[in-house]
Amino acid sequence: MPQFFTDDSVTLEKQIDLTDKFIQTHEGDLNKIYDIDKCCQWIQSNKFKKVCLQFPDYLLADSTEVATCIQEKLGQTVYILGDTAYESCCIDYVAAAHINADAIIHYGVVCFSKPLNDIPYLYVYEKHNINLEELNTALSEFSIDKELVVLLLDTEFIYKIDEINTIVSKRNNIQVQRVDNDLLDLDDKIVVYAGSNLKKLENFNLIFKAKYFNILNRDKESYEITKYEIDPKIIKKRSYLIEKIRDAQTFGIVIGTVGVKNYMNVINRLKKLIELNNKKYYLISVGKPTIAKLANFLEIDIYIMITCSLNDIFDSRDYYKPLFSYDYNTYINTVQDINVISNTDVSLVTGKMRPHFSTMENILDTSKQNQVAVKEEGTVALNTNYGAGFLHERSWKGLEQNLGQTEAALVQDGRKGVAQSYQDELA
Repeated sequence: MPQFFTDDSVTLEKQIDLTDKFIQTHEGDLNKIYDIDKCCQWIQSNKFKKVCLQFPDYLLADSTEVATCIQEKLGQTVYILGDTAYESCCIDYVAAAHINADAIIHYGVVCFSKPLNDIPYLYVYEKHNINLEELNTALSEFSIDKELVVLLLDTEFIYKIDEINTIVSKRNNIQVQRVDNDLLDLDDKIVVYAGSNLKKLENFNLIFKAKYFNILNRDKESYEITKYEIDPKIIKKRSYLIEKIRDAQTFGIVIGTVGVKNYMNVINRLKKLIELNNKKYYLISVGKPTIAKLANFLEIDIYIMITCSLNDIFDSRDYYKPLFSYDYNTYINTVQDINVISNTDVSLVTGKMRPHFSTMENILDTSKQNQVAVKEEGTVALNTNYGAGFLHERSWKGLEQNLGQTEAALVQDGRKGVAQSYQDELA
């Protein structure tokens, strides 16, 4: 039952990024860094009995000390969740179900994806150092003669929000907002992002229509605010993938998470959109996606990953077929009015014309598509764009039973002995 328990192979085959810097906190700073008192108070006030502490890989060095401190304060056992099967930024309620946990405390980077299960959880954000004097100087130089500026604090600086609010309160044109605000609105505003996760900033740039984004550069001794420019390679790659999506006839919907709320709704919507465009899809669940796993599906033209927004699998160039995020429905040639003849559409990748359908009668039901392909008997595949057509064109189609074509043989004695030495072998 993979919807409740993670398959062992997912964890065993997970590839660890050794470039992550493993952090070990000084024992005297554990309470401040990991909010141990706050965690204990939360557990006690809600009377939780089985609590899991979820750590990302780079914080596992502190996990035993944190768990020991909480156990000593509460007098009850807590459980450590490490090496999360999919993404450590998501609440891993699937792993917590192994011990029937009634609560999870999550440490590290957060993507704020809503978990599928209603299990109670508490976020403990990272705490990075920030020089408030340098921040004040950088904001002073940047906000002069500017309209409203939003200082967007990522999770690692939220613990300093009161002090930062005190600094910016002297300026009427600066507003402080947190990334964990459900009502976050950055449209038509000048944004200064204070954080270290550029993937989040890239997502904000794609989601909101801000006037422009800036980033607080803390790499130097003196802070400076510089304009954020999205990498042109990202735009080119996205434009290329949009064309590949429109060209594709066969899609692979890869389930990259089973713990995010509404992931099945996203899958069902994608399936409907693909069917509406008279194209074929395969639903693929292989645990943690790897190059070797996805290379087994030669018929698929492009993969659509159902995963959280901070997944970095899209940055990999080693996969044999392109990978795209679940905002596929924004770019596919959806049929707005099936009674209107579509204009001619030419692929910018292949240079060929894309097929269109002008009436409802021309749109086939993909659940009943003609995919029959008979071997070398004069009958060819009726639809070579899908699985049966690819199978018919293959030079090797796997083991074949050939029922009724092979002469029956009498039963005979087989070899006797063990693999090390059969009786008919020379000693």
